[in-house]
Amino acid sequence: MALLAGTLLSGKIADRLSKSQKLWLEAIQARINFTSEILGSMKNVKMLGLTEQMANLIKGLRNDEIAKSKKFRQVQATNISIVNIPEILARLLLFGAYAIAAHINDTDALSVSQAISSLALILLVSKPLSDILIAIPQGWSALGCFGRIQTFLNEIPNQRPCLGEERERESPSISLELRKSDIYLQNASFGWSRSSQNLVADVTVRISTSEPGLTILTGPVGCGKSTLLKGILRETAFCTGHIETLRSRIAFCDQTPWLVNGTIRANIIAEAEYDELWYQSVVASCALDIDFDRLSHGDLTVVGSKGAKLSGGQKQRISVARAVYSRKSIAILDDVLSGLDTVTEEVVFRGVFGLNGLFRKIGTTVLLATHSVKRLPEANLILAMNEYGKIVEQGKFAELNVPGRYVHSLRINTQSTLDLGDEDQTSKQYIAGSTGFQAAVEGKDSGRQTGDWATYKYYVAALGRSKLLLFVVFVILNEAANGVQSLWLNWWAQSNERGDPPRLGYWLGVFAAFSVAEVVGLVVSITFSQDLRLTDTILPGAIINVAFQLGQCVVATVLAATAVGYFAAVLPFVIFKPFYLLLCIQRWLVLVLDLVVAGLAVLLMGLAVALRSTINPGLLGIALVQLTSLSLALTALVQFWTLLETSLGAIARIKDFSESTPSEAITEESTEPPPNWPNHGALTFESVSARYLEDSPLILNNVSLSVKGGQKVGIVGRTGSGKSSTVQTILRMINIERGKILIDNVDLATLTGAVVRDHVTTLTQDPFLFPASIRTNIDPVGIHTDDEICAALDKVKLWSVLRDRSRVGHENVNAVLNTNLHEDLLSHGQRQLFCLARSLLKPGKVLVLDEPTSSVDSSTDTQMQAIIRDEFKDRTVIMIAHRLSTLLDFDLVLVLDQGSVVESGNPTELLRDPLSRFANMYYGSGLMH
Repeated sequence: MALLAGTLLSGKIADRLSKSQKLWLEAIQARINFTSEILGSMKNVKMLGLTEQMANLIKGLRNDEIAKSKKFRQVQATNISIVNIPEILARLLLFGAYAIAAHINDTDALSVSQAISSLALILLVSKPLSDILIAIPQGWSALGCFGRIQTFLNEIPNQRPCLGEERERESPSISLELRKSDIYLQNASFGWSRSSQNLVADVTVRISTSEPGLTILTGPVGCGKSTLLKGILRETAFCTGHIETLRSRIAFCDQTPWLVNGTIRANIIAEAEYDELWYQSVVASCALDIDFDRLSHGDLTVVGSKGAKLSGGQKQRISVARAVYSRKSIAILDDVLSGLDTVTEEVVFRGVFGLNGLFRKIGTTVLLATHSVKRLPEANLILAMNEYGKIVEQGKFAELNVPGRYVHSLRINTQSTLDLGDEDQTSKQYIAGSTGFQAAVEGKDSGRQTGDWATYKYYVAALGRSKLLLFVVFVILNEAANGVQSLWLNWWAQSNERGDPPRLGYWLGVFAAFSVAEVVGLVVSITFSQDLRLTDTILPGAIINVAFQLGQCVVATVLAATAVGYFAAVLPFVIFKPFYLLLCIQRWLVLVLDLVVAGLAVLLMGLAVALRSTINPGLLGIALVQLTSLSLALTALVQFWTLLETSLGAIARIKDFSESTPSEAITEESTEPPPNWPNHGALTFESVSARYLEDSPLILNNVSLSVKGGQKVGIVGRTGSGKSSTVQTILRMINIERGKILIDNVDLATLTGAVVRDHVTTLTQDPFLFPASIRTNIDPVGIHTDDEICAALDKVKLWSVLRDRSRVGHENVNAVLNTNLHEDLLSHGQRQLFCLARSLLKPGKVLVLDEPTSSVDSSTDTQMQAIIRDEFKDRTVIMIAHRLSTLLDFDLVLVLDQGSVVESGNPTELLRDPLSRFANMYYGSGLMH
């Protein structure tokens, strides 16, 4: 009856267990996704001074996860109790009922043989029933997993499918088009959500692949260029119309370069076979050979997570190289030239996209979305989109460059282009400059060896010694009560056989007390174990099971030794066997342990026969019963001990990270800057030299400059010349080797990096947004009102866009700001505008801009520059720029090459000097002036 009741209760609790597990897993997924996003963008997080804010958000998610895990563990603890309590109650009810019935009916009292046989039967029956009780919630949880999978599959938008591939079998003409690999769209519309199903609408275009050529897609920021490219690949959530293309023949480069944490060569080759000659051709065409020459490990240098060790231009060139190396018949590239300086862009365009470029040579048809409108004259086909997501113009440049057309309004200079001529190699030597690549250093393995007790000590300290001690005490209480209860039953039966007075209340009362103690020890120990801050889902179960199985093994061996004293002599040879069997796996482990227990049973019986005149039959029976369960307990102990050792690897990595990771701050640095610092924004470099590592080359070499408060300074140079490194030294992300950097006469080396970054406003090259609401993204500190946030967004012309796309009502400002800012809500250029709005809300006197307009069109560039001039007019501005026309009204321009300032001065004056490097770069930009 007890087991039946346990089964019914287990079935009732299974649904609660599944629901609580679902909530917990969702919390884990939210924390992991957020943490992964932040770690992948750690460079931007640090540059923006958001380290503390992001850490607090992660802590909040972790606390929420722990709170939900406790609810799951409480239900799980209840289920574990239900699984184990029926066996305890079954013993009490069985022997109690028998004893009471015998006493009332005046029949034979409980004998030793009956007691031992009953214990054995209860043990044999309870084990499979316990397995059933465990399986019921697990099966229910599995069904819950199937339900979540079904829910996920049902969340796929109910869209009307794009026609094309599914009609291939019906129409010979379509099949013919597919064999040609043409890209053909007819009345195609694409979108990412139900509120923006037609972000790109009614597109009809054919891109022929019969002859290799270059098609350029252009248009204003947010018009849907990236959505159109993803739609051709059938990667948009919503898609209607007619599309014909074969995705298997397409190489794709996203606007944000995608790199794996491996070597440069592995990123370029990807899944293709390595072809040395072709590989070298691709590397040279993408201007990567100069970078490789400056690396001690060459193209075997590890790029880091998401290419963290590379500059933006280097990441884009590696991404382009991968597309070229794949040798697909179609290549779709999304604004891959935005992070390149003028000279590098020219070299890459000539080598990859030009008339003699590799794409032409291998017969690849190219579709390129770009804001570099100076490339339009070199396109075979131009597709121009308007702000409403429609293609309003398509044709050749000569056809579209007439008054009244969008292309003509771009005022493209067809005369002035950067002519590398015979000096191509000479110009290319400046591309890489002082590269930002750093070779990977092989770190020591942070894993642990089995039996490393330092990890156990670290984990115990984290759990809390008092709680862990209570857990151990109650486990001992549970197992001791179980063992003594068996002895008490034996003594009870022996008393009956001797004909002693029944004393039913005494014997049954103490037996019941041991049962209660066993239940209390079980329930309380499990309850305490759920309160510990445990690392994951596996480690808690491993700890609990190891504790209980170890206790059961100890009780079994003690009782066996009590029954036959000489049996204890063989225990030292057997007791450590499980530790050596940790290396055994699967059924072999079970077989070996069963054979060990069988040997112990044979030995026990042999000793019992030899010493039969001195052996207590009741104790011998109890020992045999305990040996029956010893096999299962020993097997479970070894399996869970192995699981515990494996799970502690996570603890070992946490321990290694916390103890061996160097801290950015040092004791000599202050966390308290002067009051109101910086109040003017004067910036001074005094003979600054810096390098990434002690044995790496200098990335800045003797840089000196002086900027007055409120001045605007532009930094230019080829890719890898040290522009970003200059900015990073200001933000204390690179330690200087010699010299000093001062802001308002305060040496930055005397302040912690976090303090410096907190007082300097930064706008990074890659827009940084994280999985949270619009409000949290634009105001991570949470100090601004809704009106201030709306005003900032309105200045960058994003408030109306966010209000329309949030679909929560125009008047509900709070609901709009609380809308989750997912990655598809804004285009790449709009994300940069959003980050500019965030900069508007941050106070300070120094503004650092790292190529802020690289991913926007010329119109948006003009808008951003106007905002920078008007809103930051009283701040010192340090801006890295590839669009040199944005620097004409600046006070000072610095030209960097190989980490040194090779030219500086007023931009207007430099343009008058025909020998000026700045003038040479400026007039090669291909724009009318």
